[in-house]
Amino acid sequence: MGKMYYTYDGAERKGPFAFEEMKNRNITPDTMIWCEGLKDWTKAAEISELRSLFSNPSTEVNNTYTQGGQSYRIGNVEYLPDNTLLLHENGQVRHYRYANFGERFVARLLDTLIT
Repeated sequence: MGKMYYTYDGAERKGPFAFEEMKNRNITPDTMIWCEGLKDWTKAAEISELRSLFSNPSTEVNNTYTQGGQSYRIGNVEYLPDNTLLLHENGQVRHYRYANFGERFVARLLDTLIT
């Protein structure tokens, strides 16, 4: 029998779970885990054998391109025409805004003048 894991969500302890069962538990890097060999509850991100359960491999690529001012997607990143991007990761979507050419140019000019 392999290593057994327990989870703690701040209110309730659950387990034991085998590694295969942990794949269906939807744990996050911040999920508190305990297993034999650990002194105390530990974040899942700090347990090397569990990192694969919530990491998003960079080899997963879904390429979608659209021309003419439309959005396009490379891997987990969707670039939108309004200088923003959507990062699709771990079932969540994060929205980021990045600087346009003019903003980057002015920032570079200021950096050059200051230094």
